[in-house]
Formats: sequence, C-alpha cells, structure tokens
Amino acid sequence: MANTRTNAALFLAGALVLAGCAENQDATALWPSLDGSAPAAPQAAPAAQQTAPQAANTSNNSLFGNNSASAAPVGTAAQPAGTTPLYSGVNSSSPAPANYAAPALPTVTPGQPTGTHVGLRVVALRQDLARLQNSIQVHGQTYQKIRPSVESNAQAYQQTVAPLYARLQVGTTPGNPQLVQHWNEAEMRLDRVNDDIDQLNALGNAVVNDAAMGSYMLENVRATYGLAGAYEEDHRQLALLEDETNRTVIAVDRLLSDISTDINRQGNYVAAERANLTALALAIKTGSFFDSPIRDTGAGLNSTVAGDPMVVVRFDQPNLNYEPALSAAIQDALGRNPNSVFDVVGVSSAGAGTSEARIQAERVYKSLVRMGVRPDRVNLSAISGEGNHPEVHIYTR
Repeated sequence: MANTRTNAALFLAGALVLAGCAENQDATALWPSLDGSAPAAPQAAPAAQQTAPQAANTSNNSLFGNNSASAAPVGTAAQPAGTTPLYSGVNSSSPAPANYAAPALPTVTPGQPTGTHVGLRVVALRQDLARLQNSIQVHGQTYQKIRPSVESNAQAYQQTVAPLYARLQVGTTPGNPQLVQHWNEAEMRLDRVNDDIDQLNALGNAVVNDAAMGSYMLENVRATYGLAGAYEEDHRQLALLEDETNRTVIAVDRLLSDISTDINRQGNYVAAERANLTALALAIKTGSFFDSPIRDTGAGLNSTVAGDPMVVVRFDQPNLNYEPALSAAIQDALGRNPNSVFDVVGVSSAGAGTSEARIQAERVYKSLVRMGVRPDRVNLSAISGEGNHPEVHIYTR
C-alpha cells in the first residue's frame, strides 16, 4: 500500500514537471518524429486565431449600413470581386441570368480492340458515344448563347415599359401618341423574348432526341454482356463504357431539365407581361390607371357607330368561349382594311345598369388586343339595352 502511494506521488510530480516544460517550450517545438526531426508547426491555426476576432468585430456592424467589409448573411455566398449582380435593373419576375455552366461530360476511354465480335461491338458503341457527346456539347453551347439573348431582351423590355408606368401614374392625356409609340415598342421587345422561347423549344426537342439516344445506347451496352465469345478484356472495356454512357445520360438529362425549367419560366414571364401590356393599353386610352376607358352613352349608340354590328357576343352562359369566332371576324376585317377601327359597345340587359355591360366590353377589348389589334384603333362605350342577357357589339369602320 505504501509502495502504491509512493508510485502515485512520483507519477503526479512527473506530470507537473512535464506540464511546466510544455509551457516554457516554443510553439514551434513539437515532439520529434520517427526520423528524429522536428516537424514544422501548422500555419493555419495562428491565421485563424487572428482572423476570428476580425470577423467578430465585422459582425457588429449595421446590417443595413454602407460598410463594404460587412460579412455576407448566413446561408448566402459572398459576391466575388469583379462580378456583376445576377439581376441588374430587372424586376424580380424577369428571366434567370445568363451565367450558366453546362453539365460536364465524361471522357470516352480508348481501348485496344481484341478482334472478337464483342470487341468490335465495343468499338462501334464507343464511337456512337463520342458522337452523342459531341451533339450534347453543341446543344449546350447553343443554350449558353440563347440565355444572354433572353436576358438582354427582357432588360430592353423592362427599360421600355417602365416609363409608361411612371407617366400613367402621374396622369397624361388620353391616347397620348408618345405613350402609344412606347407601348408598341414594348410589345415588339416582348415578342423578341417570345422568339427566344421558340428557340428554347426547338433546342429542347433536339436535347430530347439526345436523351433518347443515350438511353438506347445504355441498353445496348448492357445487352452486349450477354453475347458469347468475349475475352475478359472485352468485359472490362464494356464496364468502362457502361459507366461513361451512364454518366453521359445523367448529363443530358440535367441539360434537358435546365432547358425545360427555363422554358416554363420564360413562358410564365411572357404571359404575365402580356396581361400587363393589356392593362397598360386600357390605361393609355384614358391617360391614367384609375379611370375607365369606357364611355357611358346612356340609351343610344355613339354617333360614329352606324350599320349592323360585325360581331355580336351574347353572354348567356358562363365561361363563354367567344374568341375563336371573334378572331376569325377580326382577321377578315383586317385583311380587307389593315387600318380598320373597331367600336366595342357593351349593351346591358333590360332593367340593369351598364356596369355589367362595361365589364364584358373590357373583356372583349382585352381579347382584341391579344389578337393583335392596336389599342388606339378600338373605341369603347356602354349603353342600356332591352335583352335578357348582356351583349357586346363590335362594329368596324
């Protein structure tokens, strides 16, 4: 028992001596390695200890200040130096930015032909895979060229349509020719975005063919394992080819997914902006967002409206699909006279006010604008009628 206590005391004293020595040693003096040399101390730890207080001090700055040294918020990556923002001057519903990296394709590993039937088949499949990868690479480069065009056209559209909102917000004259000109230019620029969508659709169809070809090749590679008369080297090359083909299929599927997502995004964007342009056209007719473009003429028609209506839309059922017949009549009228002017007259039912007729007249007006009729060539009015249902009469002159 006495020996045990003596040994414990000696062990404790030795530990205290070693600890004192460790405190007096230089930070770079570590335990010697097996070859007798002392390894260099790691340099990352002191640097981290120096930068940690700086980061803590930076985090104390105001989150909304102008200090350029403030840290990025948690969960976001800091903007690299020399790069431009992803959304520069474009609203939040605009298309995605153009900085896109196509999925990487694997390298086709060359192999020594063995001379067997399976070996010759491996050579042919390897050549087919190289051609498929070349097609995918070309389509990826085409996609990278289309995306900057989409962003550029969207920015040009936003820059054209923004002054319209500002001018109409403060009010202007009804049917201001300058605003009509800007509206036509905005529509033209939005059409360019729509043309980019057509290019994306064509590219998507080509990539669909690449994806189908990749799946077909993968099935052929796997089926080749079952052929008789193969060396072990043939199966080794088949295994490499299967991996490369499988990775190629994953890459083309990723490219197809990116293109499909972009098509849906741009399509929704254009559809929303078409609706906004229609609302702008209504506002331009009155010179303000807050005034109705429809003139209430009471019980009689406008003096400029004469003859029988070209089209009568009778709203006697819900969800009436009147646009096909209306579109055919409008195209026929514009074919005879490209400068035709259309009078849209909402007619209320018997005993009802003109409010419902005004709503239906605006509905038909929006349809005409979507069909390509210039807003300044459409006149809107509402009158009281004697029928059982509200109607909209369209005249041309």
